[in-house]
Amino acid sequence: MKNYQALVIMDWAMKFLPIYHREKQSDWFGQRGKNWHVTVCIFKDEDNLCHKTYCHVIDSAKQDWFSVSSLLENTLQTIKEQMPNITEVMLRSDNAGCYHCGQLWFSLPLISQRTGISIAEYCFSEPQAGKSYCDSKIAHMRMKMKSYAASGHDILTASDMKHALDAGSGVRGCQVANVAIDTTKQLFSTHKMKNVNNYSSITYQEDGMIVRKAYNIGRGLLMSNLDIRKFTSSKHEEHTSGCLILEPFITPAMQKGEIRTKSKENSDGLEISGNNAERETAEDAAVALFYCPEVGCTKKYSTYRGLETHLLCGKHQMKLDKKSTYDQIKLQWANLCSEVVITCKNVLSANGSVEKELKAEPMGWGLRKPRKISRFPEKVKDYLMKKYENGKKGRKAVPSEVAEEMRVVTDEDGSKLFSVSEWLSTAQITSFFSRMASKGYDNKPVTEDFDDKDLLAALEAIEEDALIENINLAS
Repeated sequence: MKNYQALVIMDWAMKFLPIYHREKQSDWFGQRGKNWHVTVCIFKDEDNLCHKTYCHVIDSAKQDWFSVSSLLENTLQTIKEQMPNITEVMLRSDNAGCYHCGQLWFSLPLISQRTGISIAEYCFSEPQAGKSYCDSKIAHMRMKMKSYAASGHDILTASDMKHALDAGSGVRGCQVANVAIDTTKQLFSTHKMKNVNNYSSITYQEDGMIVRKAYNIGRGLLMSNLDIRKFTSSKHEEHTSGCLILEPFITPAMQKGEIRTKSKENSDGLEISGNNAERETAEDAAVALFYCPEVGCTKKYSTYRGLETHLLCGKHQMKLDKKSTYDQIKLQWANLCSEVVITCKNVLSANGSVEKELKAEPMGWGLRKPRKISRFPEKVKDYLMKKYENGKKGRKAVPSEVAEEMRVVTDEDGSKLFSVSEWLSTAQITSFFSRMASKGYDNKPVTEDFDDKDLLAALEAIEEDALIENINLAS
């Protein structure tokens, strides 16, 4: 990450239920939660990674793409005011419907133009991953509001939430704004882009955007600005932010928070962080007497206390001591395959030729291929229909036996009736017989005779009466 770049992680927090400092049982029922959207901005301050959290609290709002775009635009404007050196951001969120939709993707270039901060990429995280920074800051703010309510205050509205979070010194690195969403400014609602769910990584360029199924895999699909105009309507460019600021952000006492690096272990197995971590020297390794009993762990200690601490922490250092010959052969073969050079010879004339060297580029996995639907040939259908008709007359055909018979059956000349490509599996034959049965081929017409003489006499009498009545009407 460069000094002019930042990573922005977005997430809707679980709705906040109102809190009374002294609550009756009747107050607990029928509560309506308050919406709050959390955005964590991770940036580089000199050589350290820091973060600032921007929280928007809303009394009532629809958690859709328009609300997200409006809150994101207000967040980027605030980042530009507080940190003018930030000119480029990368977005990250989960796959919720308000984030993973074409309307938001097409509105991001316009947000970049209005805020002055270029949105370079938008990447979606895997389920239950990628939002740890948002979840941690949400937990800090919830504890702050609980302690505020315990001191004798009620938190019933979005304004009360803001006052609770800003009380005292506030929450480290967190800023809160009370806003409302003006839905009358939403002019852009639909688009014609297909297969939106197949893409999880978007890269924005001046001439359009590149969509991929996974980050940095393959060349991706380029959608030019002309294609985007075809997908959207003319109202797309008229779309503006609907964020109305009721109470603006207030800078807390601690304006930013630091992201600490992973702690290291000293030779005694004790955890210490920062640059003060002591590494094992050659002397310590030489006098080490206690080895970790975990299979594959290479840690060793000079004292039994250090070994006990290491086992209690469970931070084993797995390292392969020696590679087998088979592993070395596979690695060498992989290196050779990655450096393969394909030589193409283009003949220009009978006397000369030009050779071009094409290096095999590493190929990534692409989008899901459409499913092919192939129909059975006519002779295969006729053969199966004969088996089906014979089965209705006597012994039913077993699909597994029919599949085996198709491989060996011959015609009058002694040649095989079906080629290898025309062989069917047991499941295909079973499905064919089921379709024939569902279409009504098993339904036989009713041909039973009536032996009841009284019933036949009654029917003849009815026919005679109808005939006499028709004669009377005609006369």
